Amino acid sequence: MQSKKCLGFLVILMALLIIVTPAIGIEKIKLGGIFDMTGPVSIVGKEYATGVMDYINFINESGGVGGRPIDFIWRDAQYKISESVTAYNYLVNVEKVAAIIDWSLPEAEALLEKMKANKIPYMCIGYGARLTDPKRAPYVFMVGTDYSTQSRLLIKYAKENSKEPLRVGVIYLSVYEPEVQAIKAYCKEIGVDFVSNVTMPVSFVDLTSEMVTMKKENPNFIISIHNVGGVIQTVREARKAGMNARFGSIAWGTSELMPGLGGEMSEGTLGAQPFALWGEDVPGMKSMMEVQKKYHPDVKTQTIAYTQGWVTAMAMIEAIRKAGENPTGEKIKEAFETFRNFDTRGLSAPLTFTPADHRANMSVRIYVQEKGKLVSKGFMELERKKEWLGF
Repeated sequence: MQSKKCLGFLVILMALLIIVTPAIGIEKIKLGGIFDMTGPVSIVGKEYATGVMDYINFINESGGVGGRPIDFIWRDAQYKISESVTAYNYLVNVEKVAAIIDWSLPEAEALLEKMKANKIPYMCIGYGARLTDPKRAPYVFMVGTDYSTQSRLLIKYAKENSKEPLRVGVIYLSVYEPEVQAIKAYCKEIGVDFVSNVTMPVSFVDLTSEMVTMKKENPNFIISIHNVGGVIQTVREARKAGMNARFGSIAWGTSELMPGLGGEMSEGTLGAQPFALWGEDVPGMKSMMEVQKKYHPDVKTQTIAYTQGWVTAMAMIEAIRKAGENPTGEKIKEAFETFRNFDTRGLSAPLTFTPADHRANMSVRIYVQEKGKLVSKGFMELERKKEWLGF
C-alpha cells in the first residue's frame, strides 16, 4: 500500500514538473527604453515612462505576449543626445533588445543610421513630420499625429472661429524649425498671413526680448511649440508686453496642467492633442485608470504624458504580437506596417502605418480652455496628402 502511495505521489510530481518546467525556461522578449527621468523635461518624461512601464507590467501580469513575458530594460538619457547614443548602444549590443521605446525627437534623429544598420524598430514621441517618411526613417513609428499636422489643424480651427483675419506667429524651440516651415507653407496655402517667428531656449525665465520682437509684427494668433510650462510662460510674457493675441499649443503644451498654471491669463487658449485627457469618457480610459490606481494607489491623477506612454506601449506590444513566435526587429517593423485603423479604444485616433507612409493618422482633438477647464471641441481631421509626408 505504501509503495502504491509513493508511486501515486511520484506520478503527480512528474505531472507538475511537466507543467511548470516550460514556464521556468520560457524565453523573455527583450524590449528597450530610453527616457528623460532627471533632465530638463523630466516633469513629463517621468510620467510618460510610467505609462509605458505600467502597460508592460499589465501585459506581463496578463500572461505576456504569446505566453512570453516582456523584459523591459531602460536607461535615463537626461534629454542628452550623447547619453541617448550610449543607452542605445548598450540596449542593442549588450542586452540584444528587439525594439526600443524612446523619448525625444533629437535623440531619434541622431540614431537614424544606427536603427537602419541594426534593424531596430524605434518608437519616438517627438512627433516630427520628418520622421514619418519611411524613405528617411524606415524604422521609426510614432503613435501621435505629427507636429506639422497638429499645427495645420490648430490654424484651421482658429481661422474658422476667428472674427477677424488671422495673423499667425510662432514662438518655438530651434529643433522645430521644420515645423515652422510647414506652418508658413500651410498659411500661404489657405490664405492666412504668417507674420512672425521667434525662437526660444529650452530653459528660460525671461522672454522680454522675444516678446518685443514679436509684438512689432502684431500677430493675433500665436502658436507656442514647447511643453505646458513653456506655453504658459510664453502667454505670461506676452501679456506683460501688452499683447492680446490668442494662443495655441500642440501636443506637449496641451495638458491637464494648463488651467491651473495659467489661470485667467490662459483662458481661450487652443490645444491640438492626439490623445484623450485624463478621465475623458472613452472606452480605454477606465481600464487604464484602474491599472494606474493599482500600481500607484497614492497618485490620484496623471497627465496626458502618462496616456501617451500607455498608448505607445500598447502599439509596440501589438506589433510584437503580430510579429509571431520570433519577433525580430525586421518582423516587428513589418508588423507595424500592417496596422490599419488599429483601435486604441478611444485613447487616440486609430493608427495606420504602411510601408510607404508612417503617419499614424491625420486627426487631433481640439481643446479650448474655458472657465478654468480644458473643453473638448471634438476631432478635426485633414486629408492624408502625399506632399505633406515628411513635411
